[in-house]
Amino acid sequence: MSTGSRLKEIRENLNLTQAQFGEILSVKWDKIREIEGDRQKLSVELASKLSEKYNINFEWLLTGKGEMYLSQTEIKSLEDLKEKYDLNDEELELVSELLNSPEMRKSLLNLVKDIKKSKK
Repeated sequence: MSTGSRLKEIRENLNLTQAQFGEILSVKWDKIREIEGDRQKLSVELASKLSEKYNINFEWLLTGKGEMYLSQTEIKSLEDLKEKYDLNDEELELVSELLNSPEMRKSLLNLVKDIKKSKK
């Protein structure tokens, strides 16, 4: 299932038209149509809005992995992290992705190792 298909599934679960969905997300309805039709990519900003507004699992939205909705435990834990470490939305999104994706953690660790090696 594509990102556009997952966006459409969210919209249909909410019983919204493309116009209504676009208005809620502050984008034009034709942008929703283009994303749902896989003719335009879903931006990180829009994915983040969806995740925050409807408790959508960010990783599911972008990759299809995991469940569509975040559990209340996950939401509370992420909000606690945000508050404790004064994280902005982008930083919180990164933490969430790292927590949910072993592949991303491995890639980030390899990147950090490469940067450390290049500074020696």
